[in-house]
Amino acid sequence: MNAACEANSPPDMVRLFETKAGWNQHGGPELFTFDNHDPRGGCVLLNDGTVKFIRTEEELHALRWE
Repeated sequence: MNAACEANSPPDMVRLFETKAGWNQHGGPELFTFDNHDPRGGCVLLNDGTVKFIRTEEELHALRWE
């Protein structure tokens, strides 16, 4: 879970995202993993309910995290 995202945050802010296995994680893009899928990539849930599949570091860092 993105620690910076709240209910009244912008609709395009990342709320949830894929990480490696672990319990009760929260933080930012440093926790994101591309290793859960083939082809390589991971899902993010934006604050407005949109889900995106991210394949590159460039796409990941282009998202709103704060």
